[in-house]
Amino acid sequence: MTFRVLRGGVIAAAALAVFTLATTPARALSDEEAANARQTIEALGDDLAQLAARSETLTGAERVNAAADVVRKRFDLPSIAAATVGRSTYEGWTQEQRETYFDAFIRYTLASQTGALTRYEQEKLAIQAVEEAPGGMAMVRTTYTPDGSDPSTVDFMLEKGDGGEFLIVDLVVDGAISQLKLKRAEFSSVLRSKGYDGLIKILREKADQLLAKRS
Repeated sequence: MTFRVLRGGVIAAAALAVFTLATTPARALSDEEAANARQTIEALGDDLAQLAARSETLTGAERVNAAADVVRKRFDLPSIAAATVGRSTYEGWTQEQRETYFDAFIRYTLASQTGALTRYEQEKLAIQAVEEAPGGMAMVRTTYTPDGSDPSTVDFMLEKGDGGEFLIVDLVVDGAISQLKLKRAEFSSVLRSKGYDGLIKILREKADQLLAKRS
C-alpha cells in the first residue's frame, strides 16, 4: 500500500490520495493561480532535494521526521486520509475513530515513503505545463527521467487549502489511474473483509515493521 510515484520507487509522494474529481466543469485558472500551483511543485522539489542532501547524516527516526515536515507542508493530508476510505465512510465514523485512523494512516504513509523521498534527484524532474482541472483544481504536468530509462509522466493534482495556497491531493503516473483510486480500492477491500479495527491493525503493524528496519 504505497504511493509509487516514479519507476523504481525513486520518489514517492507520500502518502497520498484525494477526492474523486468533481463533476463540475473545469474553469480556467488565473495566471496567479497557475503560478501558485507551479510554485508548490517547485517548492516540493526544493524541499526533497534538501532532504536528500542531508539524509546520510540523519538517523532513521530523524529521516522520518524530516520527511513528515515536507509532506505536511505540501500535501492536504486530512482530505487525503478521508478520501482514501471514502468520504461517506469517513464521516460515518465517530470523532475518536477518525482521529485514530488519521494517526495510523499518516504514520504508515510516512514509514513507507521516507526511503523514496530521501533519494529524490531534483535535476531529473521537469515541469511541463500547468492546466486547469475539474472542481477548481490545478494539474501540474511533469516528467521524470531516471538514469538509463524512458521518462515517466507524473501529473500532480492540487486544490486550494483553507489559506488559499495550493496543496497536492493526488498523483497520476504515466497517464494511468489516479493513486487515490488505487489506494481507495485497497483500503475498501480491507474494510469489507476485516472492518475498521482490522484496517487500523494492519496500518499499525506495517508501519511498525517499516520503522523497525530504519531504526
